[in-house]
Amino acid sequence: MGRLVNRCLIAAAVLLVASGAQAAQDDLASAILKCLDQQGEQAQLACYNRIALRLRAERAISVPSPAVPPPSVAAKPSDFGKESLPTGGDDSAEHDSLTAQVTGVTYNPFRRFTVRLDNGQVWRQMDGDSSVARFRNDGTEAVRIARGMFNSYHLFIVGVTGSYVVKRIK
Repeated sequence: MGRLVNRCLIAAAVLLVASGAQAAQDDLASAILKCLDQQGEQAQLACYNRIALRLRAERAISVPSPAVPPPSVAAKPSDFGKESLPTGGDDSAEHDSLTAQVTGVTYNPFRRFTVRLDNGQVWRQMDGDSSVARFRNDGTEAVRIARGMFNSYHLFIVGVTGSYVVKRIK
């Protein structure tokens, strides 16, 4: 009995959605046909413009904007990874990686590192990355940070195999 009720509720919901979509199409078609009845090109154009503005307003209400802006690629090396900073960064782009010298490394109690680069940027290893990095921390080491999938960044120590998932914090 419970399954039958669930199926009826699902069918009713589908019919409501379908009828709402059909009603919206019918409303749009009748509004366009009314514009055809307007006398003169200016009146018809004004009528079509009103329909277009109404559609734009309805679409803006029904389609929420994403909470997180899409990733952008940095226009200059100093902006690489900037979109993950609290202030964001939405410059348009050309770079998909960055190479820099390490000026300092610190580790938290869980052996996750924070690395300072010679360009002033600071990157921190993500908590979900369980790899343990071993930096020389003598100022002679270089790293390459590359853009990954799903807004991620990967740090590679030049000359060492492996990568670490990082986030820019400064």
